[in-house]
Amino acid sequence: MTGASCTWSARTSKLEVLAYDQENGELSSIQTVSTIPADWTAHNGAAAIHVCHSGRFVYVSNRGENTIAVFEVQPDGRVKHIQSVATAGDFPRDFSLSHDQKFMIVANQNTNDLTLMRRDPATGHLATIQTGVPCPEPVQVLYWK
Repeated sequence: MTGASCTWSARTSKLEVLAYDQENGELSSIQTVSTIPADWTAHNGAAAIHVCHSGRFVYVSNRGENTIAVFEVQPDGRVKHIQSVATAGDFPRDFSLSHDQKFMIVANQNTNDLTLMRRDPATGHLATIQTGVPCPEPVQVLYWK
């Protein structure tokens, strides 16, 4: 394995970890992990996926459970679920990390608002610091330089 990447499935709420072989350009699955708890029975659809700049943490939004699932990348390229944080809104469609990777803005589409979270770059953990920031039907979050 010369690299690893992640993809997700909205229908099954699963994160797929792939190994990438640069020599022959092939991908192979090395892990499939749920983005929601095993006992979650209501509808859920995974939406956005982002990897922090260091490559140590992967974040996935869950529309239904209304959380951001946090995964830590292990030395073998697999991921370990370390946290799920409520988005304080409904249907978190997208989110983005700030340029310095210390904050995350989450766009809650159905409640027409944004949630601001603080991110600990060392642990990858998120903590909500502001909720209910009005934003009509947010679809994507981009930081402008």
